[in-house]
Amino acid sequence: MKKTWTSLCFMFRYAWSLDKLYLLLRIPIVIVSSLKPFILIIYPARIIDCIMNQAEPGAINRYIVEMALLQLLAGFLLHLFNKLLTNRYNSFEHKHALAMGRKIMNVSYPITEDAETLNLVSRIEKIGYIEKSFESMFSFVSCLITIMGLVWVLAKVNLLIIITIAVVLVINIVLNRKLKMQNYQWQKDAAPYRRRNSYLLRLMYGFQYGKEVRVNEMEPYLTGKYQAFSDEYLAKMKKVGDKFFVIKNLTSLAGTIQLLVVYISLAGSALAQTITIAEFTKFISAINSLSSSLIKLSNGFVDIRNNFNFVEDLMEFFSLEEDVLKSKKQELSGKALTIEFQNVSFKYPNTNHYALENISVTISPKSKVTIVGLNGSGKTTFIKLMLGLYKPTSGKIYVNGVDTSELDSKEYLRHFSCAFQDFRMFSYPIRENIILMQEYDEKALEKIINQCELKDVIEKLPLKLETPIFKFLDDAGVEFSGGETQKIAIARAVYKKSSVVILDEPLASLDPVSEYNMYYGIDKMVNDRTCIFVSHRLSLARSCDNILVFDHGHVVESGTHDELMKIPGGKYADMYEKQSSFYLNEEIKKNA
Repeated sequence: MKKTWTSLCFMFRYAWSLDKLYLLLRIPIVIVSSLKPFILIIYPARIIDCIMNQAEPGAINRYIVEMALLQLLAGFLLHLFNKLLTNRYNSFEHKHALAMGRKIMNVSYPITEDAETLNLVSRIEKIGYIEKSFESMFSFVSCLITIMGLVWVLAKVNLLIIITIAVVLVINIVLNRKLKMQNYQWQKDAAPYRRRNSYLLRLMYGFQYGKEVRVNEMEPYLTGKYQAFSDEYLAKMKKVGDKFFVIKNLTSLAGTIQLLVVYISLAGSALAQTITIAEFTKFISAINSLSSSLIKLSNGFVDIRNNFNFVEDLMEFFSLEEDVLKSKKQELSGKALTIEFQNVSFKYPNTNHYALENISVTISPKSKVTIVGLNGSGKTTFIKLMLGLYKPTSGKIYVNGVDTSELDSKEYLRHFSCAFQDFRMFSYPIRENIILMQEYDEKALEKIINQCELKDVIEKLPLKLETPIFKFLDDAGVEFSGGETQKIAIARAVYKKSSVVILDEPLASLDPVSEYNMYYGIDKMVNDRTCIFVSHRLSLARSCDNILVFDHGHVVESGTHDELMKIPGGKYADMYEKQSSFYLNEEIKKNA
């Protein structure tokens, strides 16, 4: 009961915060819906009474006109308020999507990588279940009001009828509860299937995957995966459908038995003249309405509890930990940042293996640092810890002597810019893709575009900087090469007036000429800022102030290029010699 009350309070608070009018419009709908059934119960009985008593035609006509006008008015009011409610619902739905979007973008980053979180989001991303919850609740209230009125109308009715209705009601409640709970469980079980199938459909439909799919002849693989998931999903649906079929037939049987008892009992009372024909008509209408209202009431009760399962999911979602929005007292002073890792270790949730272990390094202000190592050595994890996306399992990270856990996360991230290896472009103009949330500085943007060798590419476009990337939102969109989009990503990182610039594999997609030019141009672009490279291209490392060599989650070497090359059997020296010998051998083969 406490759990239900908590869910109820949350739902009303949440809906009220999104759109107050959405809730208020439901009140007149409840009132009109509650009273409307009595029009067709009371007035037909009065009309029959007038006919049986041979009343004046005027009295009969008056009742008929009153009944028609009241029915028309009730219908009009219901249509009007439902129309207004539908309009508000559209606004309510968009506000819900916005609230969810804000929450997702502000939750602790590791949570977004958790499969359970993805399943949770897939269950609650649609507002429909909240709408259904309110419909069920207000329908429940409406039914209660109607039932109270009908009980008063049926005061003279046979006790057997009341008992039958009560028994059928209990049966309906039990069966419908089972039905609704089964439906919720099915929705919950189906979430992973929908998410996987949605992903597979994106692979099959998405043009961005077209090359890989065709070149690698992936059509049988993808369709086979989709078919396998679908077969499993459909098998589960069939089992649920079979249960639904049995329960619905049992519900129908209970309703039919009730109908027989009511009609036989009332017909006997009418024949015995213990009730009039008008009362017979009134009671039949009232009992039908009562049965309908009781079924709605039982369904509404079950629906409320069932939909509250989804509300509980929504409560769980909005209770997810937020890092970015946590406000702390400490602030960073100045733009020059000293970043210090002290005995930092980190392991991912539900794993025993440390991705990083006992890392102690210092990155000086305005220095150039390259992070190297084999795949899986911990380089990306190190960067995410530095950015505050991950929190250390143990140890501390200090920036200018301040523990990063004591800093405002949002403010802290303003000191960093990053071009990730798996960077993303947005289907908006080139200019917006570069500046993002930064203040527009035309001269600074022009300079960076020149330095990143984008000027000639942009000048050839009809809309220049206002040319959209991709065609998702605008048919004028343009598809850029991998190297061109990487240059845009670097331009974005450099344009942000950050203290620290992180470039993850900045030369990976560039042609040799662009690689050479960018290699010598990056120093100019970052100016007097700290620049951290994560790269397999060791040419970048030669001109850096410090090189950090990662191996199996440890920093095994650090120093300048010359210092590391002097270490006998050193990791860096081995990687550098192998990479340089590869290029040398290729050149020898070319000139042979």
